[in-house]
Amino acid sequence: GTFDRIPMSKLPPIPIEESSSVVRYVALSDTHLLHGDIVLPPGSVLIHCGDILVEDRGYYGSSTSTNSKWKTLLEDFNEWL
Repeated sequence: GTFDRIPMSKLPPIPIEESSSVVRYVALSDTHLLHGDIVLPPGSVLIHCGDILVEDRGYYGSSTSTNSKWKTLLEDFNEWL
């Protein structure tokens, strides 16, 4: 398929009427712990594809201190959502 990149300033507003059938999907990927620096346009559905953490392979579950670190990072991401 094809898509067009539209600057946020040019996005049409999302109708707020309950009868509106407009759905805006906002997609992003590979935020690598930089989610707090991202400015998202208004949308109905957020789709996050790819990595949230910088590196996660083989670390989760390896030790109590490591588990606490990843848990804290993921909790921060969940709060951002």
